[in-house]
Amino acid sequence: MKHILNFVRYKDLLKKEKNLNLENKSLLIENKDEFLEFLSYNSKLQNSISYQNKEKYYSLISQYLDNLIPPQLFQWKFVELEQKDAEAAKILLNDIKESQTFSIELIAIKFGSLVDKISELSDIANEFGPEEGISNENFLKSIKKIYSEMVALENQSE
Repeated sequence: MKHILNFVRYKDLLKKEKNLNLENKSLLIENKDEFLEFLSYNSKLQNSISYQNKEKYYSLISQYLDNLIPPQLFQWKFVELEQKDAEAAKILLNDIKESQTFSIELIAIKFGSLVDKISELSDIANEFGPEEGISNENFLKSIKKIYSEMVALENQSE
């Protein structure tokens, strides 16, 4: 199943946001639904890029689960990888022509949501540490669970 992104609509929302910014306003304040729609374009495109890079994510997660890298290094590298995907999505959105459409596989959106879960856990672990945030043991359990969901998702698509 595919999700189609209509970039004519995205460009309209981008133009609206820029015009509101010139008036010291925001689409978030003026129309929350349109703002969320606007954000969803970047999110879905980033999910697609993350899915294209899934082998990098799998490799990094496997290194951590096999105790080849410590939790803090895993967290840092994972967030860095996700940030690169976000930057790529931003660049792609800026280069897209208005008439283009882009189809995204539903599996990419689901994979991206699992990447987001790991990224959120990594942020919590980095910000608060094992004492106040999430213990290394619980972090490991969570990563194992999410990784198994990723593998199951991949097996469903075959």
